[in-house]
Amino acid sequence: AVAVGEDSVAQEVAERAKSTQVVIVNEEHDVPWHRRFTEALLNRLWDEGYRYFAAETFSEHVNDHPDEEFGRIDAGFYTTESTFGDLIRTAKHIGYVLVPYEATVPPGVSLSERAAFREEGQASHLVERVFQRDPTARVIVHVGYSHAAKVPIPSSGGGTLAWMAARL
Repeated sequence: AVAVGEDSVAQEVAERAKSTQVVIVNEEHDVPWHRRFTEALLNRLWDEGYRYFAAETFSEHVNDHPDEEFGRIDAGFYTTESTFGDLIRTAKHIGYVLVPYEATVPPGVSLSERAAFREEGQASHLVERVFQRDPTARVIVHVGYSHAAKVPIPSSGGGTLAWMAARL
């Protein structure tokens, strides 16, 4: 269910989505309500031609499970939370293609380079897995925290960091 006022926000997002290929929805990983808001957007954005739903939590195995099995850790860490399971089931029921895009930082990457490596990897995976295959694709990207930043922001290690959205 969408709380009072959220319906108008979801409608505004859908209206703005008409002029873009990517809608990035941010969440705090410990606030399930944010997932309900994303779920409220799914039908509206489907009507606008969005066909891909990407989430950083999705593992490479997210598409291996029937709907009733969401909540298995091998589909992605946060998918075990019931609201995220509902979100995924709704997306699949509507017809969205689920896209994993997390980047695994290999051993040997320095601590100072880990965040940049991950952010670049996430953006690259979205390009490879969606836009290289379907250049006119429209995709909802569900992220957590700073991954949604469209401009570089100060990083904890000093300097600034271009997060996934800025790189995409």
